[in-house]
Amino acid sequence: MQKNVATLLHKVIEEKMTKNSDKETTHLNFCLSIDIFNNSVLSAPRSYKKRRKVIGFACDEINRVWDSI
Repeated sequence: MQKNVATLLHKVIEEKMTKNSDKETTHLNFCLSIDIFNNSVLSAPRSYKKRRKVIGFACDEINRVWDSI
């Protein structure tokens, strides 16, 4: 799950903060997920495209059943 959190952080920064800027880029190493309970820090993985698709499918599934919950 930590890699998913870091991947989503990378996506948000990429879309919201650097969208209109030619000079700014998002660095995977700086998109961190910190788990204080397990004393773990992970950065966004280099292979994030497939992970983003899986996260998107999960969001679609949640959206589909949300009203029935």
